[in-house]
Amino acid sequence: MYDAWEVSLEELENHLVELREKGGNLRGILRRLLLVHTTNNNFERSMELKKEFDEAGYEPTGAIFACLMNVCCNQGKWTEAMELKDQLLKFDPSFKLDISKYRHLICYLAKNNQLPDALSMVHEMKELAVETDRMEKQTFHMLNELASDGLTEEVERIFETMVELDLVKPNNNLVGPIVSAYMAKNDLEGALACIRDCQAKYSIMPHFQDVLVRLVEEGHTDQLQRAMDFASQQHGDINMLYDLIFAFCTSGKYKEAMKLVETPGMIAKNKRIQWYAERCIGANNMEALQQLTAITKDLYACDRDQMYFYLIQLHTRNNDVDKCLEVWTTMQEEGVVPRDRTMRYLANVLRSYDRPIPFDVPKLTAEQLDNQELNTTEKIDRILKAGNIEGAEELLKETLASGKDVGSGVFDRVIFEMLKLGRIDDALTVKDLGEKSCDFKMSIILTNKLLIEYIKKGDIENAERLLDQTLDSGEVPRPSGIRMLCERYEQDGLLDTLLTLKEKYEERTQSRFPIGKSVLGAYIVKGDVGGAVSYIEKELEEDPKRSRRIGMRSFFGKLLQKDQPLDEVYAMVDRLVAKDIEGPAWQLLYSHLDNGKTDGARDVIQRYDVIREKSSGLIGYAIEMVGSDSDVEEKIEQVLEITKDQDYLDRSKIYFYLLKAHDNQNNYQGGLMVKQKMEEEGLHMSDFMLKRLALLLTKTGQPIPFDEPPNPISFYREKLRLEGKDNLPEIKIVEDES
Repeated sequence: MYDAWEVSLEELENHLVELREKGGNLRGILRRLLLVHTTNNNFERSMELKKEFDEAGYEPTGAIFACLMNVCCNQGKWTEAMELKDQLLKFDPSFKLDISKYRHLICYLAKNNQLPDALSMVHEMKELAVETDRMEKQTFHMLNELASDGLTEEVERIFETMVELDLVKPNNNLVGPIVSAYMAKNDLEGALACIRDCQAKYSIMPHFQDVLVRLVEEGHTDQLQRAMDFASQQHGDINMLYDLIFAFCTSGKYKEAMKLVETPGMIAKNKRIQWYAERCIGANNMEALQQLTAITKDLYACDRDQMYFYLIQLHTRNNDVDKCLEVWTTMQEEGVVPRDRTMRYLANVLRSYDRPIPFDVPKLTAEQLDNQELNTTEKIDRILKAGNIEGAEELLKETLASGKDVGSGVFDRVIFEMLKLGRIDDALTVKDLGEKSCDFKMSIILTNKLLIEYIKKGDIENAERLLDQTLDSGEVPRPSGIRMLCERYEQDGLLDTLLTLKEKYEERTQSRFPIGKSVLGAYIVKGDVGGAVSYIEKELEEDPKRSRRIGMRSFFGKLLQKDQPLDEVYAMVDRLVAKDIEGPAWQLLYSHLDNGKTDGARDVIQRYDVIREKSSGLIGYAIEMVGSDSDVEEKIEQVLEITKDQDYLDRSKIYFYLLKAHDNQNNYQGGLMVKQKMEEEGLHMSDFMLKRLALLLTKTGQPIPFDEPPNPISFYREKLRLEGKDNLPEIKIVEDES
């Protein structure tokens, strides 16, 4: 469906045919189809429609030209894009293209030895006063794209022209690609010369640290010495030493870094250390940060609490609470006196993982915040964040007693923190205060949290009462609270209670019950598989789209885990498939794969033609596993195993996701095995896959035994996306990768 008109593309195309046959005016329908097809990047159809538009003598709009240029740029049809731009200039010289169109065209010209034309286009942007809101961001991407190809002259000339025309202001972000272009060509001498020039012109030294790292890694001692002499001239010997220390740490040369730290007269420059620590945190470079913390242990004036605070932050980012506790232990062993800030931060981390806190958390009080320009709401929030719920509650009550207003959001946050600690009675007291003072009403999130806490405490009566109130109010409860209650009913085999809740939920909310798998689980607890089968058939005959929502996959899986006979299940699936309800066949297959039952999975495939006819469902399974399962590699390999020597599935797509899974696990042996197996099967390995494998080998320190595709992986991702429409679902999954 096309959102703008809520008419399907097929309907629009059929309408065009009808109007042609009737000899009607086609301008409106052609324009709508053009916009739909350009939005969907359908180049050929877009150009066919443009041709028909022109032949009919209709006058195009600037927007039509812009949309056509967009699809041309996306498909790499640069000649056509330039022709359209020329046509637009003649048709409407005042029409302003957005900056993204210029970015693509300037890149195209610069990459094809047409720098003067690219610079002319930059001047045109100035003359037409093209929008400036996204100018810096788009300029950065444009320069970066050219820099990745090592186009040093093009990057410099385009950047300098844009600065001269006052389209952008020079800063580290925009000057950086000039240096990157030299680095892409492995011209480190040129990169250093460029940095010197940037320092002279703009007083900035972009990518200086990155160049130092490359010089250290590649052993260019003479160039490194010249770079350090330059750094010393610019910001002194101590800062120069820090530049080199950080370069050694990044390169893994910790002994050399230690020697520099031990230089006589060396003192801690905590701002410089902070810069590098934050760089390590941003790059998730745990080893470098740990080593820097270790080698600065005896450095004069080094802020040890701050160093360990950086480590705790990075471990927290990696969801490694045990490592956070190890850092705390190391701090105690070293005799570091932790700041209140560090203790509160670590306490919040431990609370979020329901871990005991091995120290007394310093309380942040309202009095401690009196010297800061904060209003009451900000003070309460700050005290809450520090873990002092009693202090926040006390300040809230004092504020209300003084007659001052407090926003409902404050009550919301105080109640939520109380519920996190299971303090239901205190939370309800604050709720009553809020209702009396500002017409406070519990949000659906808070109501859900209260429901969960009732269930945790075994207070099912109050949980049921709260759920009834929520349903009576017309609100749709959040699934997590209902799920917990239904799981309790399922464990106790309370099938009738579950069915009553389902009926009430669907009647009051006019939406489907979200926890269908608990109903089927209760049937299993009662030993009534036949009843479960009848329930599934009834639900799916009412609405076949419920296949994924009623918990069949979980139900089938539980039967497989208990080694229960599946005769009734197969008979049911047979009946439903005969009625063109295909979902149960797929759910039965997935449940076999989930539980490692490969022989059974083969039987399911052979039994149901629909699986072989619509084998993309197996690709969907591989995509799902990459996103969720801990045994992802084994699960995807199962798909390859059960489809071996079969021709109904494009196995290269399964290998695509298997390689992604190996990449996520840093399993370079598995990655190489994918390449070997694809070659043995005569399957084509795309440049995208080869580049991904090359990057995997590089980050795991392994040699690359094949010719690595030269462009960045983003180039091959886009190429793969544009080359085949059937690849779109896969590429959507990998868009955020580096």
